[in-house]
Amino acid sequence: MFHILIAEDHPPDAELLREALESGGLKSFITVVETGEEFLAYAREACDGESAFAPDLILLDWNLPRGRGSELVREIRLTKRCAKAPIFVFTSSISPKDREAALNAGATRFFSKPTHLKDFMAIGPMVRAFLEEGIVPSAAE
Repeated sequence: MFHILIAEDHPPDAELLREALESGGLKSFITVVETGEEFLAYAREACDGESAFAPDLILLDWNLPRGRGSELVREIRLTKRCAKAPIFVFTSSISPKDREAALNAGATRFFSKPTHLKDFMAIGPMVRAFLEEGIVPSAAE
């Protein structure tokens, strides 16, 4: 079973991500945080502490309230247990500057959030292939 951290401030998007993962057949335990502050608190506990499960994958909204995406990625990269955890940034931004900033900060991949349900549901099989088989998804522009 994989542990996935979803950092998403828009509950419908967080629920769609959860549904996509479940419909993709991925056996996972999912934790959801909604702000940059919650994300950093989780990182301190799960990634630097010993009492919580470190995530196998982080799905991060680039524009969380009370936390800049680049700073959040950099903070995770400084932790003991999550320094190498894959971070997939999902955002409504299509800005090449945001994409470059995310990848330069240490994100594994940068994706614009899908606008169609079918495309959103495709996230589940993509994440499953990545976690179970090591198939790295291509970065979206």
